[in-house]
Amino acid sequence: MANDLIKKEMNKANAFALIPQTFDEAMKVCNLIADSELTPKDFKGKPQNVYLAGCMGFDLGISLWQAIQNIAVINGRPSVYGDLGKALLSSNGLIIEMPDLKDVEKLGEATVSI
Repeated sequence: MANDLIKKEMNKANAFALIPQTFDEAMKVCNLIADSELTPKDFKGKPQNVYLAGCMGFDLGISLWQAIQNIAVINGRPSVYGDLGKALLSSNGLIIEMPDLKDVEKLGEATVSI
C-alpha cells in the first residue's frame, strides 16, 4: 500500500516536470507545448522546433520549458536569448562585472568583463 502511494506521488512529480522517457512521449510533450497559448511564436504550432530547442536546452543543461522560453530562432538558427547566457556563465562559476546603467547612459558605451 505504501509503495503504491510513493509511486503515485513520484508519477505526479514527473508529470509536472515533463520528463519524457521515450521519443513518442517527447513528441506528445512537444505537441502539447506547440499548441499552448504560452508558447513563443517561433515554436507555436511547430512541435519539431520545440523538440530541437529541447535538445539544445539539454546540451546547455536547462529544462525543456526554459529552452523554449530562452532560445530565439534568428534566420533559422537557434540562439541563446535574454539573460540565459548570463545565467549559464554565472552557474558555471564565472564572474560577470558590468558597469552601472547610469554610467553607460552618460558615456554612451560599456565594457563587460567575464
